Amino acid sequence: MIDADITEPAFAPVVAVVVPPITFDPPIKVHPDIIHGGMVVTSAEIFSQDDPAYVRVAIFGDGRVISVPAVGDAANSIRVALVSPPRPVAAPVPDMLSRAQFVIAARRVLGLTDAVARSLIGRLPDAESRLTALDLWDNAGEFHRHNSVLLGLAQLGGYTEAKLDEVFRAGAAPDLY
Repeated sequence: MIDADITEPAFAPVVAVVVPPITFDPPIKVHPDIIHGGMVVTSAEIFSQDDPAYVRVAIFGDGRVISVPAVGDAANSIRVALVSPPRPVAAPVPDMLSRAQFVIAARRVLGLTDAVARSLIGRLPDAESRLTALDLWDNAGEFHRHNSVLLGLAQLGGYTEAKLDEVFRAGAAPDLY
């Protein structure tokens, strides 16, 4: 016979923080892109949550339990999340475009024509840089987003990183041509 002291593992008791339900007056008219068809929320129940960046809430009338970003107090967080249309998520920026994709997208987004590109190339500080850039412009089969020559020309033209990202996103769009 083995003499052993068998005990139950110790678990921390679950403590529910009771928060009275929130009543919205006037009621929240939910944006239809957030809950299909929309709905009107008159009250909600807040649950305790470990992450202070979010508010976990049950929406009455629908029964959904959602977490919304904390924006001030709980009521404001819920109102902002349910009334504001969802933010569009930007498409990822591709690392490379074919020549055709880049030329078309740069023309559409930046107004970059062959003449403008050659003018920018002509503004490069030294002959070797100008020749390399001209060779790339005339002969490259693909354009890479982080190519140092491309970044230098973009800077000379006053184009921001965000604008260059826009060119690459537009060039990768399925409806480009």
